[in-house]
Amino acid sequence: MGRPRLTLDGLASTLLSIDLSHNWTNATVAIQSTTKPNGAPNLNSPSLWYHESENLIYSGFAGWNSSFGNDPNLPPLSLWSFQPDGSGSGAWNEVIAAKSNMWSQLTRPGQPLMAFGGTNAWVLGGITSEWGGWASPENLIPGMVRFDMDSRSFSNSNVQCCNATGGIYKGALQHVPSIGPNGIFIAMGGQNGIGNNGVTAGLIDFRTVSVFEPAKQQWWNQTTTGSEPSPRVEFCTAGINSTNGTYEIFVYAGWGTHLGPSAVQYDTINILTLPAFHWISVPYNPENPRHALSCNAVGGSQILTIGGVDSNSQVEGGLVQDIIDSTFDSSPDPFAQGLAIFDLTTMAFSDQYTAGAAPYEQSDVVKQFYSLSNG
Repeated sequence: MGRPRLTLDGLASTLLSIDLSHNWTNATVAIQSTTKPNGAPNLNSPSLWYHESENLIYSGFAGWNSSFGNDPNLPPLSLWSFQPDGSGSGAWNEVIAAKSNMWSQLTRPGQPLMAFGGTNAWVLGGITSEWGGWASPENLIPGMVRFDMDSRSFSNSNVQCCNATGGIYKGALQHVPSIGPNGIFIAMGGQNGIGNNGVTAGLIDFRTVSVFEPAKQQWWNQTTTGSEPSPRVEFCTAGINSTNGTYEIFVYAGWGTHLGPSAVQYDTINILTLPAFHWISVPYNPENPRHALSCNAVGGSQILTIGGVDSNSQVEGGLVQDIIDSTFDSSPDPFAQGLAIFDLTTMAFSDQYTAGAAPYEQSDVVKQFYSLSNG
């Protein structure tokens, strides 16, 4: 694969990448841009699935209309691959064309719960991308979609998740590779669209998370303990295996669908530690609420947070474009270039990334929890 890089895609008409083979700070890091060819879709909250054995990134299936550019129309369903060249660029190729018969049984989902692991990507729920109003059972997509990266084929799964009624969107699906023969996937948070007209009545509690076992294609609900996050949407997650055999999932930010000062309460950090399924609340001063961001494990104990919409913005009506415009018109992001590194061992944010960092060791608070539990 050459030099390791992190590839970014979102509210932009190009693909962005960051070099992870060298140390950097968020003020000095160079972000490289690769132009997309004609036909490659520009989408909000797009799918990005990495096939390690082929060094390919797949994109284009999930997402909704980009907030940038002059074309308000949702591009037709298609699937594209991007092969990184190790120097910050790479090659785009159309894998499944928009006119393929494969799309006849599929609907492009907006803001579904997505994750990939091994040779498969899983897409849970989402909202019909063409829909322009509030979520409801009629426009939430039921079931799951599987993408087999070896055969480059999609299939629908009618297996129903989980800790939600009437579909689910705007939550998170986290792959945990170290549990079970094929790993597991954990769904948490989000919204179910039941008669809530877009407000907090449909938010899903974190006290129960839902676990998917891909080999058997079975879901079950798992009760957690500890200090879970308050219900929310458009937060981010990332997970890392510790040297002690546990797996910690970082859950950060999000919002309760209301902008302004009331959103500050969602500027929180929680850790879900496995196999105990126990929540740990990280001491943190809430000041800069954000949502619609991404979190990425980038080596050692480091998690890179990228961007987000300013949840503290004051806009009338709450339309998506108004919220985004307000974010760029508001005060500067305290994280330079919208980037920050959270260290799972020290449980603190930093502006520095360290290449080739040592494997992740549990924080003192995680060690203490297991020591008391086993004592």
